[in-house]
Amino acid sequence: MSDINVSLSYTSLVSAIQKARISEELLLGEPLGKYTTWRVGGLADLFIEAKSIDSIQKLVALAVEHSVPHFVLGGGSNVLIGDKGFRGLVIKNGYCEKSIIGDSAGNDNEQIEYQALHGRWQDHVTGVFRHTAVHFHYYSDETDPNFNAEQIFLRVSSGYSMASLIREMLDMGITGMEKFARIPGTLGGWIYNNTHGHTQFMGDFIMEVRSMTLDGKIIIRQWNELDFGYDQSIFHQNNEVILDSTIRMFKGNAQVARKISIEVMKNKLLRQPSNSGGCVFHNVTAEEKEQNQFESDAVGYIVDKKLGWLGTNKVGGAWISSKHGNFIETDGTATAQDILSVMDAIRKECKSRFNVELREEIFRVGEF
Repeated sequence: MSDINVSLSYTSLVSAIQKARISEELLLGEPLGKYTTWRVGGLADLFIEAKSIDSIQKLVALAVEHSVPHFVLGGGSNVLIGDKGFRGLVIKNGYCEKSIIGDSAGNDNEQIEYQALHGRWQDHVTGVFRHTAVHFHYYSDETDPNFNAEQIFLRVSSGYSMASLIREMLDMGITGMEKFARIPGTLGGWIYNNTHGHTQFMGDFIMEVRSMTLDGKIIIRQWNELDFGYDQSIFHQNNEVILDSTIRMFKGNAQVARKISIEVMKNKLLRQPSNSGGCVFHNVTAEEKEQNQFESDAVGYIVDKKLGWLGTNKVGGAWISSKHGNFIETDGTATAQDILSVMDAIRKECKSRFNVELREEIFRVGEF
């Protein structure tokens, strides 16, 4: 642990963490910018990278018990941390485990509490969100879109890098998520925000999610209990910590899937900058699109085609990307306030010219 003096308000929590024999190192005054894709953010009073489910559970419980604010940080995308940092405990989710637990033939690879996989996890009903949107013909030499690809069920921890998971699964001949290539973040964040890649959503692959309430209760929800929507899940409405999930992928033609993945990555390199936090605003509503006769509901389209602002509005070390109008780039010197200033300029112009109320897609954390 750092030699920096611990604030009196945290003394009891620090002591409790030490007594709990949590193996990971507790850091004081840790800069948070290096843990986010924008590379922006002030200091966390307390910081620890939890590398096991046991550590996450203990740390959350102790923070609640000692009335210290806490925040669980995943891959650091879609989040803007204030320049003044975070007053309390930041738990970096370093819980990274995965295992194949069965397949659609009913073969279980470990003793688990679930019913037989092929009996309990039937395909989701058409029209109930998008779970049937997965196109099986991508994963086989078959051209029949009704081809019944063999399903593989994985248990993956919430801190697992999704870029790593997709790559590792392709190496094993397991396919299905290649259209999500080059999207940053961890499984927990993808579930929380129901990350989308082209026409597919993370919710298309989720079978169940295990989470923890602030009083330590473990909750297991099936896919149809997760309230998935566009950039939405049930976890937006509660304070639960996502622990892990069972997801469905497919045995298939990894060579074809890999080609799709490479093509997706090439296209994103051309259209999306890497030094950003992702899209900053949600799509506009159908009513706003219609009243302005926009050709698209995407904010990137509005900033590019209607405002002509690509690559402009530089404030400090932040500016609107020249590749995509809904991305704000940084050069390593930006502050959170720089980014907010650029966002405010876009928001005010859209309100003034089109009477459009833009809604933030990123999450603000800490003090600004």
